[in-house]
Amino acid sequence: MAESSLKITYTPGPMIEKFITSRALYTVCMGARGSGKTTGGFFRAVMYAQNLPKKYHPVRVALIRDTRRNI
Repeated sequence: MAESSLKITYTPGPMIEKFITSRALYTVCMGARGSGKTTGGFFRAVMYAQNLPKKYHPVRVALIRDTRRNI
């Protein structure tokens, strides 16, 4: 399988950036509606997967919301 790359530009707010870059095993992100929690959670999962050695792939993560429409 050929490697492909995709460049996505995302600039989180300061609190979401701390959440994304945290090295803690478990994290919780709370904030007001529209503060970027879901997007931050997605990018945290992507960064986590990118930093793991390939021998641990595929990586499984969960991004949980109250309804599918809110994802």
